[in-house]
Formats: sequence, structure tokens, C-alpha cells
Amino acid sequence: MESICTKNGNKRDLITLLSIFGIKSFINKLGCEYIFIYSDEYLYEHGFKIKSFPRVRYAGLRGRPCSHLRKSDGKIKCGYSNKNKIIQTELQKLLLPAFCFTFDTRTVQIVKNKIQQIIKKRENAATTIAKHLRGCFARIKVKMILYIANNEYINILTDVITMDDIIVPTIIQSDWDNGSFIIYNLKTILNFRKYNYVPTHVDIDSDGYEIVREFAVPTKKFTSPFTRTLFDSTQIVVLPDWVLSIANSIRKKNTLHCK
Repeated sequence: MESICTKNGNKRDLITLLSIFGIKSFINKLGCEYIFIYSDEYLYEHGFKIKSFPRVRYAGLRGRPCSHLRKSDGKIKCGYSNKNKIIQTELQKLLLPAFCFTFDTRTVQIVKNKIQQIIKKRENAATTIAKHLRGCFARIKVKMILYIANNEYINILTDVITMDDIIVPTIIQSDWDNGSFIIYNLKTILNFRKYNYVPTHVDIDSDGYEIVREFAVPTKKFTSPFTRTLFDSTQIVVLPDWVLSIANSIRKKNTLHCK
């Protein structure tokens, strides 16, 4: 910030003025009791064009710092029209390093205690939320395990598309919500990706027929093989291995009890 002058020409230290009047009171005095006076040398050193000098000086008399003005013509820069708000922000940044070490020990300790209280409250809130989420997820998993175990038609050992053993058990959440309870390998679901085909060129075969060659462009959507609905990657849910292991164990126990 530039040096501050009273209207009778006496220069005052900016930090002293702010300490006496405060930021808001000082801003109200800009242009009335306190002004900016710029010499030709000062403006020249700071890169202002000679034709802008009169406009810059007039703005200074109204309490406008030259940092808010364009160097080419002295007009107000874009975004600096609200003088009081801009100057208040600049003064707050200026005062931060000047007064950050002026608090006494007691004030610093009070601030630290307040911060610790806020941190503790947030930690307790986070712990409570995590506890409820763990319980919620556990109930969902238990419900899923019992449903899979009690419904023999849900294949938990073999991928129904590739007929390979299920290594990474994965479901399509939207299909399960609609009653299609199929468990796939993750690799199988990734092959359900939808492609857009863009024609690139035309070939002519030996019989004179035209053949349009196309280029497959992958999209972010997938197509379910059973419900034929579109879904995205957020609907692909990889199940923990223990879900199918427990479900399989329950099935075996139920089979033994039936015998």
C-alpha cells in the first residue's frame, strides 16, 4: 500500500493509523481526512504512462490507491470498482503479519483450547458416523448372505456367461434391485461395455459390393445381458470373497439338515 497523507500534507504511518482507528473507520476517512498524493517520480517508477498521471492523482485525492488503476490510462481495473471492500481485504492481509505475534500467552492458550474443542467434537462425530455405517453395511451383508444361501437358483460357483469359476464375485446393483440375482466374474461384466460404431471408410469386395468399415468407440455405459438395461460403473459392486464362502457353507449345512 502507498504512504498516507493528510489533506494538509503531513504523512502518517499506515500501521499506526490502523491501530488508532481500525480498518472500517480508516476506510471511512479515506478521501476525506486521508488521501494518496503521488509524485511524477513515483508514478514513473511504478510504470504509469504520462497521459494517465492526472487521472491517477485525482483518484488518489478520492482515497483510491494507484494499485487499483490501470497503468495505461489511469482508469479503474476490472474487479476494483467496490473500493471500500477491496481496500478492507488488502488491509486485513497487511495487518496479518504485523499483528500475529502481539497476542499475550493467555490469549494464545484460549485460542488453542477452542481449536482443540472443535477438533475433538469433529473426531467424536466422525467416530459415531463410522460406527453407524459399519453396522449398516454389516446388516446389508448379512441380509445378502442369507438371501443367497436360501435361494438355490443363485449360482455362486460358476459364471453363467463364460461358465468359468467365479474368482472375483461381482454383481450389477441395478439388476439386483430389479430382481435379477446373477453373480458374474468382474472380467465378464467389463466385457458388457457399450460401443458406438463410427464408419471410417468403404471397401469394395471381389464381387463389387461395398463394405462399410467401422471403428468401435467405447462409451461409459454397459448393457446387462439379462435385463438389457444400461448401467454405469457405479452400479458394478465387487463382493468380498467371504460373502460367497459363508453363503456356500450355510447351503451345505442346510443340505445336511434336510437329509
